[in-house]
Amino acid sequence: LRALRAFPLSLERFWLTLGDRMSRSSLPWAREACPIGNVRYLHVPKAGSSFAPSVWAYACPRVDFGILQLHMQPYGKNKDSWTDLWTMQEAQNRGECPCLSGEVESSYHHLPLVHADEQVLEAVGIFRLPLERIVSAFNYGLHAHGLQGAAEMKANVSSKGTRAEKLLAFATWPGVGQVQAKMLLGYSPSDGKQLDASEADLARARVGQMRFAGLLECFSESIALFQRQFPARYSALLSEHLRSTIGATKDLTERDVRALLAAGYRDEADEGVFCAVVTRLKEQLNGTSIERSLGCEAALSNPACRSRLQ
Repeated sequence: LRALRAFPLSLERFWLTLGDRMSRSSLPWAREACPIGNVRYLHVPKAGSSFAPSVWAYACPRVDFGILQLHMQPYGKNKDSWTDLWTMQEAQNRGECPCLSGEVESSYHHLPLVHADEQVLEAVGIFRLPLERIVSAFNYGLHAHGLQGAAEMKANVSSKGTRAEKLLAFATWPGVGQVQAKMLLGYSPSDGKQLDASEADLARARVGQMRFAGLLECFSESIALFQRQFPARYSALLSEHLRSTIGATKDLTERDVRALLAAGYRDEADEGVFCAVVTRLKEQLNGTSIERSLGCEAALSNPACRSRLQ
């Protein structure tokens, strides 16, 4: 299964179907364990991988907490990083994830909604400000999952002079942008397709069809909302592994975002998706007592999203 990342999406469709069959367990306790129905994890690259344990806590009611709380390390930094994920995959193989549609391993590695019209109704995921996602991917070794011609892209970026020039070269490389919108439409994150206006509109509309959509900028708030909407045996210890990018690197990220904006770069399709999540999340949080951080309030009041509503 690890080799799937090197194969075409058509093979991933096969494993997706197999994963669906495994996850829709016929065990008599399965239906009782899923009070809100099945969920499908849509994992946008560089947009909150730490959401996965909460998804699994709901979808895998018989998995031990010690497995759920394993912390995913970036590739190359911890030789055991695969072990954590494969422990979850093995649990699903044993029928311990009756509420999870799709396969643990392929969904964690950014499988899009291949059959989007149907799968979006089960989809749960975290989204992110498009330019901050681009900057994060740039900082993470020019991360563009599954990009064809990645070596050529990296050579092109390296040939540029200043950091701002390198960043712009990365952001404008075919396949690097529109990641969130493409995944909602069934395209792999780094597919070279350029979405047109109607496709961008469809991606934005699909946010409203998702079972759950949160924001990295409102990560703690999104987790709290998810756990309210999807009753499960959540552990307070899960919070120890919640990861947020709103921290020491925030000033550097904002500097890079300003550089992209100064160069005239925008990701209209992903901006539309982000703003659709903002609208939905704001409405849902307004109906709760969940306390919002200053960072979350700023994201929910994003000027670009306000201008789209006018």
